[in-house]
Amino acid sequence: MFLVLDIGGTNCRIAVFNTNGAKRPLLLEYLELEQNLQHDWQHMLDLIEPYRQRGFTGAVIGVAGALNAEGTTLINSPHLHFLEGIDLKNRLQNDLNCPVSVFNDTYLATLAETKVSGRSNNFWYLNWGSGIGGSLALKGKKGWEIHNAEPGHMVLDPAAAKCECGQQGCWDIICGGRGLIARFNKHPSTFILAEWKQVIPYMTQGILNLSVVFPVGEIIMGGGIAINQPEIVELINQKLNVMMKIIKAPKLSVTKYADLLGIYGGFHFLKEVYNISTY
Repeated sequence: MFLVLDIGGTNCRIAVFNTNGAKRPLLLEYLELEQNLQHDWQHMLDLIEPYRQRGFTGAVIGVAGALNAEGTTLINSPHLHFLEGIDLKNRLQNDLNCPVSVFNDTYLATLAETKVSGRSNNFWYLNWGSGIGGSLALKGKKGWEIHNAEPGHMVLDPAAAKCECGQQGCWDIICGGRGLIARFNKHPSTFILAEWKQVIPYMTQGILNLSVVFPVGEIIMGGGIAINQPEIVELINQKLNVMMKIIKAPKLSVTKYADLLGIYGGFHFLKEVYNISTY
């Protein structure tokens, strides 16, 4: 069996897959994070305990933040400070007694899009949830190359609030879910159009900046805000087409795989490493 953990800014998605390569997980759980290492880690272990007793062959962790060069430890994560400095790879290996690989969460989401969507052209994957993250996918002669990025920490307005990363006026603090809650004192799911109209210009500007730095034909969007407000993504798409002048605006679309994109990306990585066949 195989374990995939997708640790975002507010919750952790937990999936256990059978070794026969079944397309759907045996277990899929959502763990709301309390931002407490001992509590959240033990809760995760409790949820997978029946499968842990049977033994795992391998595991993958996707985590929202920057990792060290060895890919073992989270070194910077504005939304997961309680995991910073933690050697996630070795901690989980000790708990499961199996090999563990750790990636940035948007890397795994982008990997899933390259594997399950049949894409043949370069694209950006942009995650719009608790924060803003993304990766660039480039199709070469030898296959896909995925380049991690930190688009949420481009500065859009130096006069805006200080971001949790330490910079002033990042895209993340202006448009990410946590920043929006702090700014409007309500959850984005309850925003009315007048409130979204204060957000859309900044989202459009960030995507415009991203697009002129490395132009692509399409930007795939995931994350809780994008998935749950596709009509707002479409309004951004329309505004982007008006604003962009120097090159053609990319098409914005919301991933078809909702919030399980990172889970599928982790399992595709495991399938390649362990040569798992599928039905």
